[in-house]
Amino acid sequence: MRNNASETAQRAIREHFEIVAANILRVEQERIAAEPVHLKSFGSDSRNEPTAGRFRAKNETTCSLFYRVSRDENRLEHEEALRDSIVRVLMSPNFC
Repeated sequence: MRNNASETAQRAIREHFEIVAANILRVEQERIAAEPVHLKSFGSDSRNEPTAGRFRAKNETTCSLFYRVSRDENRLEHEEALRDSIVRVLMSPNFC
């Protein structure tokens, strides 16, 4: 290490960055694991009211389509694609 840091300081710095790296990895893994849950919630009827199966199927298909376009064609990350898809749903005349 530079600056002739003591062994204790060097160990503290290494431990700090090991902890930070482990936390970043954990958060990234949790974020990836949450994506399917987000998509399932996004495509379902969030009001928890009984809805006709036909409407629910159309809703899920449309939401999935908006999301896939945002991810595949617009090359957005998951969070951005989900936000973009929510806006598309809210602006769509089919969901008024």
